[in-house]
Amino acid sequence: MALQPTHIPSPAFFGQAKDLRDFPLGPEWASSALNLVIDQSGRISSRKGWVQQNSGSIDSGAAVSQIHEYINASGTSEIIFSTPTKLWSGLATPTDKTGSLVFTDGNWKFVNFNGKCLAWKTGETPIVYTGSGNFATISVSTGTLPDGNEALAAFGRVWAVDDDKQTIRYSALLDETKWAVADGGGSIDMRTVWSMGMDEVVSIRAYGSSFVVFGKRHIIIWQDGSGSQLGMNPLNMYVTDSLEGVGAVSRDAVVTVGEFDLAFWSESGIRSLVRVLQERGTPANDMSPNNRNYIAAGKSAATVDQIRAAFYPQEGLILFSSPIYDHIFGFDVRQKTPDGGLRMVEWDLNPTALMATVGGALYFGFAGNIGLYSGYDDDDATYQTEFETGWVDLKGQEGRKQLLKAVKGFFYTEASQLINVAWGVDFGPLSQTYSVVAGSTVTIAEWGIAEWGIAEWGPAGKVEGKRVPLSHECEYFKLKITNVINGHAVAMQPLAVYSKPTRLA
Repeated sequence: MALQPTHIPSPAFFGQAKDLRDFPLGPEWASSALNLVIDQSGRISSRKGWVQQNSGSIDSGAAVSQIHEYINASGTSEIIFSTPTKLWSGLATPTDKTGSLVFTDGNWKFVNFNGKCLAWKTGETPIVYTGSGNFATISVSTGTLPDGNEALAAFGRVWAVDDDKQTIRYSALLDETKWAVADGGGSIDMRTVWSMGMDEVVSIRAYGSSFVVFGKRHIIIWQDGSGSQLGMNPLNMYVTDSLEGVGAVSRDAVVTVGEFDLAFWSESGIRSLVRVLQERGTPANDMSPNNRNYIAAGKSAATVDQIRAAFYPQEGLILFSSPIYDHIFGFDVRQKTPDGGLRMVEWDLNPTALMATVGGALYFGFAGNIGLYSGYDDDDATYQTEFETGWVDLKGQEGRKQLLKAVKGFFYTEASQLINVAWGVDFGPLSQTYSVVAGSTVTIAEWGIAEWGIAEWGPAGKVEGKRVPLSHECEYFKLKITNVINGHAVAMQPLAVYSKPTRLA
């Protein structure tokens, strides 16, 4: 019988489905998509690496706890970051901005307000930085200064949580020193609002003209009944929606996604506020239903405060870091999967801080370093990409076993690249391996013309087809392709697995 092709036209186009890695999957899914992104052409491609921004070790190698982009009254951007005992400004040669402050935990919540940078943290007096000098404690003129772990600058005011995790206080207009009712300040007691038993305030966010309070088991949405010019007048606030049974696991596990959504890590998966509102908190609104159990294992009560999140619009990725897995989970907002989720990839980076700037830079915090998402090595170190299919059914309608003969793939490379192929059959180990080199020869234009009317998609690299011999008779097969990234990008084009029908299965 003639060879039969099994086409994988867009490898991993639907992203990773880790929970189904031991089950049959369609060829568009990946059971592993490590250190990969789906680029603008729909190809699965190596992620970028990171480049150290500081000239020497920060704070004797201390871990960077938080990174913040402070934008002052004139619109100038300044990078602020914290370590467990200090506050810093700048990247190349960071300047110590701690002043006389003393603390032992750098997990501050920074916000920009009226040209200043403010910060809150449980157990500490809130602090302020004006763009010159050092950080200092906020001196209150009137009222009670909230002293909890969460703060928000929105609607012309500062909103912050008390350390009782129930009281949200708001300041006077454009004045972080006045909190008294007589000056325009006030408070909200969430104990009177929770609708499904007692909860605690985890995070507060602005969502368009709405004020959103995330508890652990509630999401409460407030609006202004009078349509204030500032978007929200606290005296006219009323609850427009109360979502029970869903909330955020920690303060920094919530991230604004463009202008249309909030994404958050909940006890039941990574979720979208838009979809929770549409579907009323049902399990169907999970952003990655085929990775729910896998992601849940990356959270524990002891580490939820170390979860970080960022939205990187340049690649359309919502990023969540987890200290349990030492990994970043990425969710691509540009394309939904057939089950309504988002395409997921995974990076083996373990930052202690994440932040995307207004100008399009993505920064990672590490021990003693801040890295910029750029280039194709991790601070001069190589990293490995891994694409693995699910178990692909080869029997077809005839129900015959297949003898694997070869796999052909097209790879975009910018330099000579070793492509490692492993495969397994019928739910066994991926014990068979073969390697080929791509990018080692000049690619000749097929049919006498440049492919698809352009010179191999640009002068920096080329697309090259490679064939790898396969073996073994099977009903199901799984394929894994890995390569080491060392300064140059690699992308995967269509794959085709060739097999020959044998006996009935």
